[in-house]
Amino acid sequence: MAISRIHPLFLLLLLRAFALLPTQASARGGHDLSDYGDNGPVSRNLLQDKPHITEEMARGYMSNAELEIAVHAFGSRRSNISRIYSIGKSVNDFPLWVIEISDKPRQREAEPAFKFIGNVHGDEPVGREVLMHLANWLCNNYLKDPLATLIVENMHLHILPTMNPDGFALRWRGNANNIDLNRDFPDQFFSVNNDINYRQPETRAIMNWVKQEHFTASASLHGGALVANYPWDGTRDTGWDNVVVAITISGSNQYNFVSGVHGRIFAADTGRPVPGSVMIKGIDSKVRASRTFGDYHRIIVPGEKYEVMASMEGFRPKSTRIVLEQEAVNLDFILDPDGADGQLKLHSDYGCHCGNTMMFHVQEAHIWLYLLVLCVLLTLYLVFKRKTASRLLAYRYSPRRPVAV
Repeated sequence: MAISRIHPLFLLLLLRAFALLPTQASARGGHDLSDYGDNGPVSRNLLQDKPHITEEMARGYMSNAELEIAVHAFGSRRSNISRIYSIGKSVNDFPLWVIEISDKPRQREAEPAFKFIGNVHGDEPVGREVLMHLANWLCNNYLKDPLATLIVENMHLHILPTMNPDGFALRWRGNANNIDLNRDFPDQFFSVNNDINYRQPETRAIMNWVKQEHFTASASLHGGALVANYPWDGTRDTGWDNVVVAITISGSNQYNFVSGVHGRIFAADTGRPVPGSVMIKGIDSKVRASRTFGDYHRIIVPGEKYEVMASMEGFRPKSTRIVLEQEAVNLDFILDPDGADGQLKLHSDYGCHCGNTMMFHVQEAHIWLYLLVLCVLLTLYLVFKRKTASRLLAYRYSPRRPVAV
């Protein structure tokens, strides 16, 4: 498919379909045990084949320098709904630029944050062009198109057009060290890939990025095949969960949508948000609320009845039943503290240790120390003031000396 024919509606539909998915650092793709060899993770990740990509094949795509200019030009043009920042650098020291799109950029809100990554493989450059096309479409149509306005005002999009600028410049699949970045992330099923000493700078940047931002869902754009990844899809156990997400793309551009439940969790006694977790009965996986706003976002298949339960250590869990139609359900939870433990847990989370007896004695000792220091300073001040007053009196009644001019 030519780039000029890729309509942003495709990615916008993906946004609606994936808006409540659990966070993933990257799409892994299939694993083959034969890739591991006998020499550990380096031999597994080194790519032996370097496809011959001609300049003719790369014609029409933006170079890394042109992409960088386009990103900053975008930020300058629509600074009111965007922010440009870097999450790190590649092996060859090229910045990994991110475009944040929101009606309140630079601010954290109780809204789902979505992460887009393009050009994970150097020889799959369509994603970088499509993501720039998506960013421009959203900003050009904000307050004009209902769908663009809905996304900008109700989500925080973080778009990384290229994760592998070096591979694109070198015209091969891996990064500058010829490492397949798609398989450089920690893997719970293949421990040989968890040696941090071999982690690439691009991979480290993504991992630190995920720790800093509370992403609700993620998507990475690849080329060559239609693949849908989901949490723990590397396991051979197919009965680990119910259907997480189903996307059907047909020739008539009709899409099978999914919906979900979202809301916030509060403490009943203080009214403050708390970072609890939410579970759906019959689905053995938790979604954790953010620490700042206590907001959670959980994707579930529409047209069903669900029992949703919110819980947190030190609080009594609470559950309720919902009927999910095509639209998402907004469901807030107010949890009651479970006796003294709930009070202690809440105070601990917010940096207050007033309920801790030991900390109270320490704070009491600090108060007496502060009072003692204050008394000493006050005494020194009075002594100094008295000496100053004596000197002034002596000066007032002493013979005056002539002033030389």
